Amino acid sequence: MKISVINDKETLEIIYKLRYEASEIRRDLHEHYQDKRFADTYDEAGIHFALYKDEALLGSARINISSNLEEITYGHLIENYIHNLQKPFAMISRLVVAPKARRKGYSNFLDEKRLNFLKKRNEGTAMVVTSCIFRIEKLIRLGFRLASEVEEINTFPGGKSTLLYLPLDLL
Repeated sequence: MKISVINDKETLEIIYKLRYEASEIRRDLHEHYQDKRFADTYDEAGIHFALYKDEALLGSARINISSNLEEITYGHLIENYIHNLQKPFAMISRLVVAPKARRKGYSNFLDEKRLNFLKKRNEGTAMVVTSCIFRIEKLIRLGFRLASEVEEINTFPGGKSTLLYLPLDLL
């Protein structure tokens, strides 16, 4: 098992396709991604982690770090909830594991690697927005705190999402 921080365009394209394929059960997403790749405007500035076993890409995850909310995923939705949080903000997002590799702890492995990466910075606040109850419970076990529900996000249709945060000086 190997996790690499990557930024080459070829690998990023593979990650975008993996995101799309992994969301196969989320048919509502597919009408927005006709090119069969799931990428957004925050990918260019993101720090991307790729999980490999042998040569196969099994998962990926991203962090965006900035003091400017306009430069992080969901920044426009969380501005009312972060007044007392230390900058810079590190938004942990786009966690994806290939369907054939699920239920093997790879998402936990990617979360831990991202937190270890952020721990070295020892400043700011890590944040996550999710609507998955199971994921919320896992993040709380890693030390994250609940901030608030935020308005519905188009990638999580049909329900509220939750903002969690973790001051990096507590890692």
